[in-house]
Amino acid sequence: MKSKRLKGLFIPGYACTSQIWQSIHKEQDSICEATYVDWPTQMTPNFHHVDDFANWLHGSMEIEKYSFIVGHSLGGLVAFRLAEIVKRVDPIIILIETFLAPGAPFFQNLLFNDATSAHTQVIPKMLNLEKVHYSPFLRERLRHVDIRKSVIEQKKQLYAFYGDRGCGSPDRVLNELQWSDDLKAYIEVTVIPDACHFPMAENPRATLKGLKSILYS
Repeated sequence: MKSKRLKGLFIPGYACTSQIWQSIHKEQDSICEATYVDWPTQMTPNFHHVDDFANWLHGSMEIEKYSFIVGHSLGGLVAFRLAEIVKRVDPIIILIETFLAPGAPFFQNLLFNDATSAHTQVIPKMLNLEKVHYSPFLRERLRHVDIRKSVIEQKKQLYAFYGDRGCGSPDRVLNELQWSDDLKAYIEVTVIPDACHFPMAENPRATLKGLKSILYS
């Protein structure tokens, strides 16, 4: 008898569309049943809080049917809130370049300098086109977000991916996150080499390897 395929929800970040997952679509769809979210841009100008995105998703989709949720940047904050809102299930939460508190200068670059794939090259254009659909109040709140205490209080195992910005040192990436030992105990980090804020496009092979390791370990 065939084993049941995992169902995964992939959530984009601020001013992003499902296009950010394009580099991993084909192989990702072969290992799980994936649903890729696009934000309702006719509504997002009035989404001033992370909870507005989480509540829209909760009301629009059957979150309970997903065994894992992957969120990029803002999407990771939304995924964490969904796990708090939906108590009947306990999906695996995977954060990609989601900062639990204001990021250090080390993490400011959006794209790795040597990233030249077609999927990477379209990201700046996407960001410029999409950002007009987002609330300036939301942008300001995201600059000051801090959910570290909530993560510790939830006592839920999370997974997080961060690009190494070309430094070649996972230890440096972990140090730059400036997490307490209590916080580190609840989050397993995968460092993606030669990538910045869009590792799924900049280094899709390493990103897929990390996802498979979590989902099928």
